[in-house]
Amino acid sequence: NNTLESIGIDSLISTIENMMSIPTRRTDEPFLYAIDHCFPIKGHGTVLTGTVLRGTVAVNNVIELPELQQQRKVKSLQMFHKSVQSAKQGDRLAICITNLDPKLIERGVACQPSSLPLLTNYV
Repeated sequence: NNTLESIGIDSLISTIENMMSIPTRRTDEPFLYAIDHCFPIKGHGTVLTGTVLRGTVAVNNVIELPELQQQRKVKSLQMFHKSVQSAKQGDRLAICITNLDPKLIERGVACQPSSLPLLTNYV
């Protein structure tokens, strides 16, 4: 341990701990989810994997896929292969929905219905 102290490791650890802070998760904003992968599971539906960017989502919520202009009900949620009832900002999450062709979306976003304006025409 004296060797570590002599090269400043304890001081470095202390400095890093003093500079770090745990961010506050904002759960009061509309749900926004970054989709990084989409795949089918036979007999269950389509699974979207990604990260909750803001807000919260729960089983039975309705989410919107703005680029497809479609809404779907959340059938189930999983975090690290464990079923959960809800998730909040910062969580890595798999969302299972039904009646969606996984070939239509690979990456994109999902959100609370009508919370994300979709640009269809621009100059």
